[in-house]
Amino acid sequence: SQEFKGQVSLKLPKAKISGGVAMRFMPKYPAFLVDAYIELPTPIPLGFLAISAFRGLLGYRYVATKEAAGLNKDNSWYEFYKHPKPGININKFSGPPDSMQYKSPFSIGAGATFGTIADGGHVLSLRAMLLLSLPTLFYIEAGLNVIAGRLGLIEDDPSNPPFFAMVAFGDDSLELAAGADFSIPKDSGEIFKLHALLEAGFFFKNQKPWYVNIGSRKDPIMARILTLFSAKAFIMLSAQGIEAGARLDFKLQKSFGPAKVKLWAYLELGGKISFKRPQMGGYITAGGGI
Repeated sequence: SQEFKGQVSLKLPKAKISGGVAMRFMPKYPAFLVDAYIELPTPIPLGFLAISAFRGLLGYRYVATKEAAGLNKDNSWYEFYKHPKPGININKFSGPPDSMQYKSPFSIGAGATFGTIADGGHVLSLRAMLLLSLPTLFYIEAGLNVIAGRLGLIEDDPSNPPFFAMVAFGDDSLELAAGADFSIPKDSGEIFKLHALLEAGFFFKNQKPWYVNIGSRKDPIMARILTLFSAKAFIMLSAQGIEAGARLDFKLQKSFGPAKVKLWAYLELGGKISFKRPQMGGYITAGGGI
């Protein structure tokens, strides 16, 4: 069946208003999906915060699915959030005939951007979105900027905030994720750099695959201070067992006229406990040099 799809945006610089709408429409069934947003010329105050933009989504016979985002049912909802770019958009929804397998498929969502009033959102800026897509998904996402300027809605501002969190309830599972990619200065991270990701999943029909990962072996929590200290760590909890590891590195490399000084040292440790076949093990290593 033929589908009509398009989007339009509008900016009025003098009035300081911008907005837009994206839409999908299939007249045969009928089915439609509308995602609209507007950025206000004057933020609406709420205590020390103010709302600077609104977003609304409404769909009939369109539902959010992993398959629409180019994934499959084995992928997590966090991967749905990230792929192919972070956030919700009309391309992550399945329409007829795929959505007709569900009874009364329906989607509704709302979003907003908040910022601190005193500095125009420079110190704190929050972008949030809530989506109810029946019967496949209940979803909340939020992104936070700190000392980095005010965020816009994701349609108008594709930048990725350094802190994010999401919660998804769908496919008989509850999944949570939160993370950070924060640097000082923002571009180089020469003073401080942090990368962290927390993921958790709980499954109702089959409770065995549950997991809570604070970092992971492949993607540990990482922090670096100047060029002297760097640290990595992770803890992975699941029905299969517990695995954890950490590493601390120190590196000093300086030149004093013709003389050069280089110091380095590291300490690494880790361990694993298996519940499936009761066993445990661990290791510790250290080294250094001048």
